[in-house]
Amino acid sequence: MFCQSCGRAIAETASVCPNCSAPVKGMAMSNVAPSNAAQHVSGAWYLLPFFFGIIGGIIAWAVNKDKDPKRARNLLIFGLLWTFVPIIIIGIVLFYTLTVPPPIRYQGAFPQLYYDFLDRTASFALNRFTSLV
Repeated sequence: MFCQSCGRAIAETASVCPNCSAPVKGMAMSNVAPSNAAQHVSGAWYLLPFFFGIIGGIIAWAVNKDKDPKRARNLLIFGLLWTFVPIIIIGIVLFYTLTVPPPIRYQGAFPQLYYDFLDRTASFALNRFTSLV
């Protein structure tokens, strides 16, 4: 067998050329493991941003960014969302409750009739009770 890089004769079992150190086509590539393959990161890392919000997301991202960059980015995004979405919702609710005036007691025909009925019923019951005493 001959080296495809330098053309010298090499042994059949050689994985690299002894002369130019070029890998033999098909053999050296299968023996070399990919160096930038993402390692598996457990889904339990989502508990850190779940309980600690943005701080937990930053910690989970920092620990996992070299192992699995995509999962690390998702952990950071989850921590950000888990922190800021409730803050925004609470802010909207507070803004609404502080800016909208309370409802008026007599608004429309039905509430007026209802409250008049209650007033008459209460005064009737009060007059009946006081006449018995």
